Amino acid sequence: MGECAGRLRGVSERDGLTRIYGMRRAAFAALILAGCGGPTGPGPAANIVVGAWEWTSACCGFAADPRTPATEGYTYVLQYSADGVVQVVKNNELIFTTHFTVTQSKPNPLADQITLIHYQSPLPHGPYILPADEQVVFKLENGTLVLQNTHCADCYSEWRFLPRLS
Repeated sequence: MGECAGRLRGVSERDGLTRIYGMRRAAFAALILAGCGGPTGPGPAANIVVGAWEWTSACCGFAADPRTPATEGYTYVLQYSADGVVQVVKNNELIFTTHFTVTQSKPNPLADQITLIHYQSPLPHGPYILPADEQVVFKLENGTLVLQNTHCADCYSEWRFLPRLS
C-alpha cells in the first residue's frame, strides 16, 4: 500500500507540474501574441507632445531663410493623441496618420537626457523639407514645442510649434 501511495503521489506531482508548465506556456504565448497585436502606447514620456500643435517656423542647418506658414502658404498642425496616434492636418485637411512612441535616454552618464519621438511611418512636413521618422523633442520655457530631425544637418531640421488654441 505504501508503494502504491508513493506512485500515486508521484503521478499527482507530475500532473501538477505538467499543469503549471502548461499554464506558464499559455501565459508566455499570450504575452507574445499581445506584443504582436499592433502598436502599443506611446510611452510615459509622451505627455510632452500629447495635444494639438500649430507650426510656426522651420529653420537651421545651412538653410538660409526660415520657413513659416506665411512663406509656404499653408497651415500645418500635428495632433498627438494619448493612445500613440499622430495626425497631420494641412490647411484644415487631414493628410496623414501614423503611430508614434516617445523614449528618453542618456547617451552617456554625463550627458543630458534626450527625448526622442519615433514615427511608424516618416512624418511629412512639406515641400523642400525632408520627412522624419525620428525627432528630438523638447519644450522651451514659453511653451514652444521644438522637433529636430536627427538625420538632417543641412536642411530645415528644426520645427517649432505652439499649442493650437482653436
